[in-house]
Amino acid sequence: MIFVISIIDDSMPKRKLDPLPAAAFQILLALADSDLHGYAIMRQVEQQSAGCIRLGPGTLYSSIQALLEKD
Repeated sequence: MIFVISIIDDSMPKRKLDPLPAAAFQILLALADSDLHGYAIMRQVEQQSAGCIRLGPGTLYSSIQALLEKD
């Protein structure tokens, strides 16, 4: 006898998977190993991207705010 179990529940709303913005992704990567303050996050992002990404304070703190507000 074979049983088939469906893991798709039609009653649950379908969510669109929005891509994570590049700045937010880099911030999360910078914080993966240790806690850092704002300036240290900006320096770490610049270092880990080999200077290709430089975050200013506005981008840093608005990205952090958006990450905190995500469901």
